[in-house]
Amino acid sequence: RKHGREKVTYHVPQLEEILKETYGVLVYQEQVMEIAVKLGGFTMGEADKLRKAMGKKKVDLMATMKDKFVIGAGKNMIRNEIAQKIFDEMAQFAEYGFNKSHAAVYAFITYQTAWLKAHYPVEFFASLITTFADNTDDVVAYLKECEEKKIPVDPPHVNHSEWGFRADGDRLRIGLCAVKGVGEGAARAVIEGRSEKPYASIFDLCERVDLKRSNRKALESLIKAGALDDLGAHRAQLMAVLDQALEQGHSLGREREAGQTSLFDILGDSVEPQARGERYPDIPPWPSNEVLAQEKLALGFYLTGHPLTHFEDMMRRYGILDTARLPYAPDGQEVLVGGVVTGKKEILTKKKERMAFITLTDLKGNVEVVVFSSVFRESVSLLEKSDLPLLVRGRVDVGEDRVKLLASEIMPLEEASQRLSVTLHLTVRRPQASREQIALMSNTLRLHPGRSRVVVHVVIPEKSEAIISLPMDLRVNATDELVRGLEDLFGEESVRLETAGVGGVT
Repeated sequence: RKHGREKVTYHVPQLEEILKETYGVLVYQEQVMEIAVKLGGFTMGEADKLRKAMGKKKVDLMATMKDKFVIGAGKNMIRNEIAQKIFDEMAQFAEYGFNKSHAAVYAFITYQTAWLKAHYPVEFFASLITTFADNTDDVVAYLKECEEKKIPVDPPHVNHSEWGFRADGDRLRIGLCAVKGVGEGAARAVIEGRSEKPYASIFDLCERVDLKRSNRKALESLIKAGALDDLGAHRAQLMAVLDQALEQGHSLGREREAGQTSLFDILGDSVEPQARGERYPDIPPWPSNEVLAQEKLALGFYLTGHPLTHFEDMMRRYGILDTARLPYAPDGQEVLVGGVVTGKKEILTKKKERMAFITLTDLKGNVEVVVFSSVFRESVSLLEKSDLPLLVRGRVDVGEDRVKLLASEIMPLEEASQRLSVTLHLTVRRPQASREQIALMSNTLRLHPGRSRVVVHVVIPEKSEAIISLPMDLRVNATDELVRGLEDLFGEESVRLETAGVGGVT
């Protein structure tokens, strides 16, 4: 480098020390651009391309830019081997890097939280989920982990829930903060209103809660979320009488403000509900799909069930990924993802063709799916049905801050066994498998005709394995019923399904 007219040259050990002090051995992604500009002579635009290439691990592009960096660094009097070392360290640590003190603090926090999670799991998850209550994806992921750890999760309730999630013995109670449309003010009003005794009915609640803080929208959301489920009526009835209960509550509130005391106030609990006007219409409960749809609106996630629940085994066998594993899939890999549409935005392309961006939600979270016009035309009717389980085939698009799916095909999930190109692999172990079982296998296959090829692996333990591809007339429809029938004959995990053209995630 130059200071005025004088040219100053550093020896290699000095230069290495200066670089180490200035840039460190660990480099954050945000520093890559600055190093590329100051040492490699990149423009800001070129440096941004380098940062993106490193983030997406585009090896070919990084190799080209490495040559440019080394040449540019040479013009700044940095030897080739040192420039290459700097570039390699950027590539390694641009993904995620810490200095030692930062890593030590994180390690200590990790130890503390791991101890709490191991010894006080319910309290741990209550605090954790409350912290991330605004992020539905995080809430869904943590509730799924609670399910896997056999921690019972109770729905929000006007008599039992606090603002945040809380431990109730060995159970986790969902907080009112999870209910959309119920702000903290409305929730606090509900909590304060039950201070003397629990609410007995929706009418009782509307009479005792501060309706200036907890309005109709909040109460409607609480009903949809199941927070009034054991107050003497089902959700359809509660919604039907909500306006009547609110009117009685407002009327009583006006009387109290005017200094009037009603007979009901004096008698309190001794008055029969019918005498208080607490009558519910004789109407049927919401069907299960309506209950789930309303829960999804109120909570942002399904609680008492999920449209995908009875597809779980089938999705596992077909190699269908859940949204939690998508971020670990390689960029550009073709995958299968199942879910229901919980959000949709349509736009017109430059050619005036319709396309859409949909939110696909499964048991672990959700992912944005880009549905280009050609796929949209073929699937537009499916995308209108918010509670219909769908299967999306598409390519993973790894962005800087999130993963998307570029759809190439969309179909009803229940039609997957008929429409996917699947090979059924059946493992038969000898001598355990008898001739009678082999005969039953043939009969079982013939009861489920379809288009899927069947490959039988005849295994003699510690000796050999023969692989037999069965003839065309024994192609099958690889349904759950067929898989269960074969596993009853030859044992659990004797059946494996291989879907053509679809990659997995390790």
